[in-house]
Amino acid sequence: MENQSPFKVYTAIETTNLVDIGKLIGHKGCNLKPIATRTGTNIHVDKKENEELVIIKIQVKVENDSSDKRIKEASYQMMQLVEDLTKKEEKKVRFSDDDNHQHVPPRTPPRNQRDFDSKERRNNFNQETSYATNSRQVRYFNNI
Repeated sequence: MENQSPFKVYTAIETTNLVDIGKLIGHKGCNLKPIATRTGTNIHVDKKENEELVIIKIQVKVENDSSDKRIKEASYQMMQLVEDLTKKEEKKVRFSDDDNHQHVPPRTPPRNQRDFDSKERRNNFNQETSYATNSRQVRYFNNI
């Protein structure tokens, strides 16, 4: 039997100035692990001095499966993740660049404004007229 080396196919995606690598990886790899398991690839982030590369590798070739297809799918999902993270960053920047220096978006009224008001009225009405205490007081004074 021949000693076969593992079949390796890989591609690299450069992410300089696109998004923070920590956010790309996520807490304990929560952003990258699902992509790796769905596509059957290994994703490794290589951080060098000037550039940050995301390397997508396939180490074991599966019969009747095109490795290029799996790598393309993984790289497509990675680029979607990068786009989503940059959109979130842009939204945060827009809120922080307001003239009022407010970092919180404006408050929107509750969806069920009418229901909310009627519930408050019912609660206030019940608090104003407490029939239970009045009947107890009357019984107490009648027994004396």
